[in-house]
Amino acid sequence: MLKELKPKRVVIAHKDINKEASGGIETLKNANIDVSLGCMQKEAYDLLYPFIKWTESTFVFFKMAMTLNGSIDGKISSNQTLAYTHTLRDKIDLMLIGGNTVRTDRPTLDARYIAGRSPNIMIYSKNKIFDNNIPLFKIPNRDVFISDDLFKLLDYKFVMVEGTYNLMNILKQRIDFVVLLVNPKMRKGLNAVNEIDIDFEILHENFIGSEKVIYLRKKE
Repeated sequence: MLKELKPKRVVIAHKDINKEASGGIETLKNANIDVSLGCMQKEAYDLLYPFIKWTESTFVFFKMAMTLNGSIDGKISSNQTLAYTHTLRDKIDLMLIGGNTVRTDRPTLDARYIAGRSPNIMIYSKNKIFDNNIPLFKIPNRDVFISDDLFKLLDYKFVMVEGTYNLMNILKQRIDFVVLLVNPKMRKGLNAVNEIDIDFEILHENFIGSEKVIYLRKKE
């Protein structure tokens, strides 16, 4: 398309690492179009990082909804941010959730807010005994399995984790991104464990209604 339009110049922030889409720069240059590569390359890399990690191996992100003071239990998110969460669930290959959360919250973990696909579920638990009447076990056309072997995550490409601070601490060596949905209120509730110690850098921020979405990447 650009070859036919023949612009004078094309600015490319980051080279496409997808081999199937390679050759575009050479095509533009052969059409006598000036190509500038590397403008705002770090910002482009930060934006593309989930895709880059996904193409190379497994991309794992942890989604957590919280209040301003870090409380994470009970109903926190608005319907707008719930729809966003369900949009994420519709796209992933696997969803990981802790066994204690399943037993306590008895969740459904589907994508009903957008009439989307219910994700396959891995329940992280050493205890394999669960009440089969918990709604997540009743959803058709999904696989649900129980395991404490985190290497199973590597069998999938795009993994979303929903859980508590304890689960985040357990997975801190395997998490690539954290997506925080922050509701502008304070209240009593389950807060961070004292043992957790993870450093992040903020890559992106935006709002869904009155709630802030913060995208964090774990520092090496």
